[in-house]
Amino acid sequence: MAVLSELSNRKITCNGGPIHENGSAGALKSPPPVVPRPSIKQQAVSGGTGFLFSSKDYVITNYHVVRGANSILAKFTNGKTVEAVVVAKDPKNDIAILKLEKSPPLSATPIKLGDSSQARTGEKIFTIGYPASKIMGEKPKYSEGVINSMTGLKDDPAFFQVSVPVQPGNSGGPLFNERGEVIGITTASLSLLAIDAMGAIPQNVNYAIKSSFVKNLLSTIPELMIANTGIVVIPNEPGNSLPDFIEQASKNIVLIEAKE
Repeated sequence: MAVLSELSNRKITCNGGPIHENGSAGALKSPPPVVPRPSIKQQAVSGGTGFLFSSKDYVITNYHVVRGANSILAKFTNGKTVEAVVVAKDPKNDIAILKLEKSPPLSATPIKLGDSSQARTGEKIFTIGYPASKIMGEKPKYSEGVINSMTGLKDDPAFFQVSVPVQPGNSGGPLFNERGEVIGITTASLSLLAIDAMGAIPQNVNYAIKSSFVKNLLSTIPELMIANTGIVVIPNEPGNSLPDFIEQASKNIVLIEAKE
C-alpha cells in the first residue's frame, strides 16, 4: 500500500450538455422517439507548481504533475499563460523539465540551483507555490520549515524529509535554503493511508527531491549544461530582506495546469 500522497491537484470534468426531450408527456400516444445522447468526454486536470530556470525558457516541476498530459499551461503571476511541452523526464525521481513555447510574458531573473549535498538537518528552508489554487486562489503562497532528515521514506537518499507545510498543488515547487538557492523540489506528503501502517495520523511529514538529481536531468539538455545564473536578491545579504526575495522569486514560479 502506498503511503506517499502526491501534492498535485487532480479533478475530473465532463463536457456535454443536458439531454432535452421535446413534447408533453400527456400528449404522447406512443413511446417518445429516442434522442441521441451526446458523447461525454472526461478530462483529467492536474494542477501543480513549477519554476523558471535559465534564460532559455525552461521550467522545472514534478513528473507526476504533467504525467499523461496532452496539454500543459504555465501561468505567471501577471495572469499570462504560456503553453509548454515536456523535453526531459525522470519518472523514478519524479522530475520533469518543460520548455515554454514562447518567452515568458514578463522579465524574470532565473532561480539558482544550490548544492543539496551541503544541506544539513535542522537547516531552515521555505517554499513558494500554488497550494489548492481552486480554493486558496492563484497568488503564490509562502511557507517555511526545516529539514527534518537528510533522507526520505525508508531512508531514500534521493529525498529530504521536511516540515514545510504543503498542500495539493505545491508539487513541483522550489525548496529554498536561506541563501535563496533551490536545494530541492517539493514532491510528496505522507498519506493518510499510512495510518494503517503507523496506527496514527502523520503530522506534517513531507518530502522533497534533492537538487542534485534535478541537475542530473538538466545535464541531458546541452543548452542548459552551463546555464545556472541565479537570482540577484539573496535573503541574508545586507540590505535585502526575505519579502524582497519572495517578490522577486515569485515572478519565476508558475502555476501549472495539465490536461489529459
